[in-house]
Order: sequence, then structure tokens, then C-alpha cells
Amino acid sequence: DGVHPMDVFLFLFIHCDPIFRQTFITQVSRCQLSIPLVTSCLSSQKPTFYLFALKTLYKDYYDANKAGKSFSVTQEKLPIISFVRIGECGKSQKSEMLNQIIGLPDYFFHRNQSG
Repeated sequence: DGVHPMDVFLFLFIHCDPIFRQTFITQVSRCQLSIPLVTSCLSSQKPTFYLFALKTLYKDYYDANKAGKSFSVTQEKLPIISFVRIGECGKSQKSEMLNQIIGLPDYFFHRNQSG
């Protein structure tokens, strides 16, 4: 098999200069792609949180009164969404397994889904 594009992305992200990492995060965020906030070092298994890279990242939204607001992602309470690489699961599908774990049968699309 070839190298997965996300592996290349994460490799570049972890090994680049901190200033470039900050620019990289800004550009990735503008494309509405997920941003790695915490990674673990393969040799030490210690988590690394990239706070400096997130300092210049601002998000815009509209509140209930349709007023535009902007906030820094390092100073705002935000919900966290996590992704886990599971690897090979035999005949089971990862999406189907995640649906069973969270208790929602059709939340993630999978091959054995009806309809």
C-alpha cells in the first residue's frame, strides 16, 4: 500500500518550524479541514499540545441575534471532536463499529447500511 496523505500531512506538521506551523494551521483552517491540536511522540508517547500554532487562529460566527462575532480559538471554550485511527478491523467496518459504540445506528455511513 502507498502512504496515506494524512500521514504526510502530520509528518510535515510535527517536523516543521513553529512559525511555519502557525501559518500551516491558519491555511488548513481556512480550507475547513481538521487541525491537529494534540499529537503524541512515537518514541516517548507524551502528548504535545500546539498552543503557539493556534494563537493567530480566529473563527467567525453569527449568534442568535444574527450579530457577527469573532473569537480566538485559544481563549474560547470549544467542543472537542476527536478522531481515532483504528486500522484493520477484519470484516467489520469502522463506521459501523462507531455507530454501535455511540448508540446511533445510522450516524456514520457504512457498507451494510440499509437504504
